[in-house]
Amino acid sequence: MARAIKIRRLEHVGIVVDDLAEAEALLGGCFRMTRDGGAKLEGRRVAFFTPGAGGRIEIIEVTDPERRRERLGDGNAARIEHVALEVDDLDATIESLAALGIEIAEPPRLVGAYRTTFTVPATTDGVMFQLSERAPSRSDARPTADICDEYGSQAATCEIHFHQFGGVTTFAGPIATVRCHEDNVLLKKRLGEPGDGRVLVVDGGGSLRRALLGDTIAGLARDNGWAGIVIWGCVRDVATLREIPVGIKAIGSSPKPSSKGGVGEVDVSVSFGGVTFRPGAMLHSDDDGIAVVDLV
Repeated sequence: MARAIKIRRLEHVGIVVDDLAEAEALLGGCFRMTRDGGAKLEGRRVAFFTPGAGGRIEIIEVTDPERRRERLGDGNAARIEHVALEVDDLDATIESLAALGIEIAEPPRLVGAYRTTFTVPATTDGVMFQLSERAPSRSDARPTADICDEYGSQAATCEIHFHQFGGVTTFAGPIATVRCHEDNVLLKKRLGEPGDGRVLVVDGGGSLRRALLGDTIAGLARDNGWAGIVIWGCVRDVATLREIPVGIKAIGSSPKPSSKGGVGEVDVSVSFGGVTFRPGAMLHSDDDGIAVVDLV
């Protein structure tokens, strides 16, 4: 007999619409919902709205013609595409579904701070269920004080004071890098790629004039499995960033957007705060600071 599945909360409902702009006007203008990020992805554009009573609504405009016919049919009527649920125990949920003859679409994978999988029960007329549980803290996400005690002089500590902006305050992972000055094109492209639990270190030259990251790009980091982002520069959309389950550190905030020239470098060693951040070295971050261990 299948065990009861314990649902912690409704994370969001995804609705496919014919026109994203019209749906945004309805939810944001008529219903006064708060826009909570969005992105332009391959074959679709999405936007999130918060009703104010918990959970979110994701509206999706499919831009690829073939996929559009699959999602909307010939009538172009809006329909629920997926329902995202946070469950108490993902493995137990998968077992309970299996006992009912319901298979998952793929093995669970780490997406930001969550383990996630999908299923499309035959009884839901094609509506997909996204099932997630908050992942245990990574075994390598340890207090920076412990890292310094263990590694001594092999642990380099950053002398710059960074502020916490993300929904995760203790994070760790192998370093990837971007060097860009008041221009976030390469940063956005990097975070649109699989993160695999890495931490992106961004050398923004310490500029306080323009924000290199906001809620949309932070959402890419969450969706693509980045453990964290450290920016020697500024962010914006601060209130929304606190709700995104990714580690985010920066030296300040600015409402001004970055330029879009695409100038910069990726996967090069960058240095600031007395530390050289080499791609592949291990970064640890918490409320105490940032420590880097590079044993190569």
